[in-house]
Amino acid sequence: MIFSNARKIIGLALLLWPLASFAGDWQFGGDVKYQAAINLYDATSIFGSGGNVAALDQNANLRLKAEKRDGSWDYKIHYEIGAIYSDSLEASRSLPILPFPLYALPNDNNRLFNLTSVIYDEGRAAVAQRLDRASVGYAKGNFVFRAGRDAISWGNGVLFQPMDIFNPFSPTAIDKEYKSGDDMLYSQWLFESGSDFQGVAVARRNAAGVFDPSDSSLAGKYHGRIGTFGIDLLLANHYDERFTALGLITDWRGAVFRSDSTLSTTDDGVIYSGVSNVSYSWVWWDHNFSGFAEYNRNGFGIGNGDYSTLPPPLVERIARGEVFTLGLDNAAAGVTIELTPRWQFSPTIIANLNDHSYLWQFAANYDWKQNATLLIGGIIPVGPLGTEYGGIPIGGGQYYSPPVSAYVRLAYYF
Repeated sequence: MIFSNARKIIGLALLLWPLASFAGDWQFGGDVKYQAAINLYDATSIFGSGGNVAALDQNANLRLKAEKRDGSWDYKIHYEIGAIYSDSLEASRSLPILPFPLYALPNDNNRLFNLTSVIYDEGRAAVAQRLDRASVGYAKGNFVFRAGRDAISWGNGVLFQPMDIFNPFSPTAIDKEYKSGDDMLYSQWLFESGSDFQGVAVARRNAAGVFDPSDSSLAGKYHGRIGTFGIDLLLANHYDERFTALGLITDWRGAVFRSDSTLSTTDDGVIYSGVSNVSYSWVWWDHNFSGFAEYNRNGFGIGNGDYSTLPPPLVERIARGEVFTLGLDNAAAGVTIELTPRWQFSPTIIANLNDHSYLWQFAANYDWKQNATLLIGGIIPVGPLGTEYGGIPIGGGQYYSPPVSAYVRLAYYF
């Protein structure tokens, strides 16, 4: 079954590629990325098994793109194949279920179309391929329409995105170049005033593999201005729950202020989540600086520091890839320093304000060549056992403690 589905994906990609070339005026490109990381698990972690463990984790990804614009019409096809070779992956196969999947392969388990296949998934290794973009669009005058697999981003957060209900990036994600695509219908109407309205319908299947409106999403968002404020108004029916959001953005003396407030109507009542941040850029000692500070309220999170039992609504949203933190109140701050025109250094801190644990991130990005980049970074969790970043209990006196990690990432574009 796996190899049958794999042949279908490869066959479809290989069929579309030459057909695209015959159509003319197509643009072809892509990228290849490789990352190697050393993850250090201490003796308190379930990965450590009573002693310190160093895990070498590697992954590589190839993306091939074919895109075309023909008058009012445009077409987009992105094929990608990714491979993992990881000590942590092998170890995780025998561990209890963790709150966060460590190396979850992409899947289309609940998307309308299954355009992903797992080629290999055993031991240290896993390989999967998919069509991440496959869409056709139409734009004329003030009207835009798109159908197929594509991605959309909403919200004003820097690291936390409570308004972005369609595959948001994790706050700790290293590569944020491409969001995972969904099978959707998208439309946009542009007003003469500069405002616009966007509508999105995302169809999904249920656990039985059948299209299910209660697992799907229908959303509309208006963007406009009131005085000096940019506003976003969002109404959605998302997984059979009403979702409402208000976004605001304004600037003052060179600083930019943003906020998103959301209300989710659930079986347990109306849950508030939100994010507020400020960002500012300046020059100091002949170097360009840009920084931000952000507060996030995860309404589905835990405020008392007891992670022995996670609330089902929180687990559900973690599984859907909409929420990535366990705490109720979170904060983040970071700065990007342009050391040279080609070197940028970016330290960031993420804090759980309820249990006082922290996650430090460091990244140095080097524009190595015109079509190649090098990223070197690290992640350091800080906190006592029993906290989100110090180690959460997973039963039997065991803890999942995030590792101290150092990584290098190479990307080449063609």
